[in-house]
Amino acid sequence: MAQRNVAASILKNSRLFEYIELLKPDGTIYLLEPYELQVKALRGNLAFRDWYKKLMSTGQTVISDLHISNATQRPTVTIATPVRSPAGRVIGICAGGLKLEEFSKMARAELGSSAPQRYGYITDRRGLIIAHEANPKYVEEQTDFNAVPPVRAALAGQDGTMQYVCPIDGQVELGAYMPLPGTAWAVVYLLPAQIAFAPLTRLAYITLSITLVIAIIVIIVSLVMVRRQITKPLGQLTAATTKMGTGDLSQRVKVTTGDELGQLGTEFNHMAESLSEKEAQLRDYATQLEQKVEERTAELTRSNADLAQFAYVASHDLQEPLRMVSS
Repeated sequence: MAQRNVAASILKNSRLFEYIELLKPDGTIYLLEPYELQVKALRGNLAFRDWYKKLMSTGQTVISDLHISNATQRPTVTIATPVRSPAGRVIGICAGGLKLEEFSKMARAELGSSAPQRYGYITDRRGLIIAHEANPKYVEEQTDFNAVPPVRAALAGQDGTMQYVCPIDGQVELGAYMPLPGTAWAVVYLLPAQIAFAPLTRLAYITLSITLVIAIIVIIVSLVMVRRQITKPLGQLTAATTKMGTGDLSQRVKVTTGDELGQLGTEFNHMAESLSEKEAQLRDYATQLEQKVEERTAELTRSNADLAQFAYVASHDLQEPLRMVSS
């Protein structure tokens, strides 16, 4: 039959369609390709589907939300377009079910390989996952992302970036989001905050270490003052330690004896040298941190660009099957 040959040709030339079906105006399935799916279909009439009702009421091509396919019994999205007579009357419907696993792969294939920490996903208007680069199982399980802040914002028609706690996996994430053009869907591209802020964590550790060293020096000086009651040498140590505590690591004490106090002065000078080296390292780390922050800022900018590209690719790949179905 000519109609089945046309449907088979569409499936052969499009990696996004899993099946093609022709419906009568009343919703009865006239043809379903591949034929083996028509034999296994649960119902012979799809007039109960929301996408069928919307198409018949508007007379326009529609894209459904995520639903369980009558043909495959798996999650799918249906693209349907009316078939009209020369007089413009709707005499049938041509519909196709998308391969959502291919839909999840298409953006990564187009954008190229990227760090596993960065990924994007798409939800329908209810927040159910349609495509997910990092975890396609979310599609099979019909996972609801409506509670995720950037998804809510995108479904409300907004676009932008934000830091948030994802209620699905509990991670703090930096996300860019926007509505998917031509649909009521949301698209999100994200980077875990733990990856983005790793340089700040290292700087905090270094600062804490230096603070602890200064605190130990102050304690040692106080104990020696109590035990030995030697005013002048310990006064020099105290003054030097106080200045060191304010950030002046150039302080040194003059060692004039070989007793315990002299040893303490020697150790103090050794510590001062060590702290000076640590300060130099800290300055290097601070410089590196500034570079890292700039890199992260650039990376988030790239994420926004990736988001735009991801949305463009998704929209483009949706338009391709729409054109094929319409033709």
